Amino acid sequence: MPFRWLAPLPPVLVNAVIIGILLETVTGLDVTLPAAMLYVGGGQLAVCCGFGLPFCMCWSGSGSKPPAPAPVLNRIPGGASGPGRTLLPLRVA
Repeated sequence: MPFRWLAPLPPVLVNAVIIGILLETVTGLDVTLPAAMLYVGGGQLAVCCGFGLPFCMCWSGSGSKPPAPAPVLNRIPGGASGPGRTLLPLRVA
């Protein structure tokens, strides 16, 4: 992104709109829609710019890459099919 300070704006705007609408309609609080959007957007902007931007600038200046995601272990060692290899049945009480 050419301007790092613009990076937090899309999630801040989306959260301000969506959560602002939820606060006004679902919760039943006595708050207007613009006030709810400003409240949520202001808090999001403060956190994203206060913590997120300095973190990103420190991280990008260190020259290191972000950590790789952990591998997904969804296979049974040796496979689940074949002679003598079965999955344990689930007990339903």
